[in-house]
Amino acid sequence: MNAFDLVGVAEVVVAVSDLDAAAERMCAYFGAGAPVRRTDEAFGADLAALPDAPVTLAAPRPGTDLAARVERFGDLPCAFLLDTDDLPATRERFDLPAPSSWGKRRVCWFETPLPGRLGVRDRA
Repeated sequence: MNAFDLVGVAEVVVAVSDLDAAAERMCAYFGAGAPVRRTDEAFGADLAALPDAPVTLAAPRPGTDLAARVERFGDLPCAFLLDTDDLPATRERFDLPAPSSWGKRRVCWFETPLPGRLGVRDRA
């Protein structure tokens, strides 16, 4: 384990204007099966996680900051998730808020004034 309890970048979340078209393209590119879809109200998007690929697609909900970014800039990465083997220790080290659900895992989001999001998720 390194000095920050972090393993590395594990997942990239890409904001897209057309979830179905983007999912079809990305599944073909990665040779992935059907994406696992869910709505994440806290993230403000409908999500499509590609099985066995480090990518989740996010179609922003209307009226969100993310929707405004996609409208202005087009499809773009909107979040990066780092893995950790010890989420409680990482949370304490970086003074992160309580974890929330991210699919079947827990994630803590850094609070930052920059556009986009950076999160830490448990690797297990």
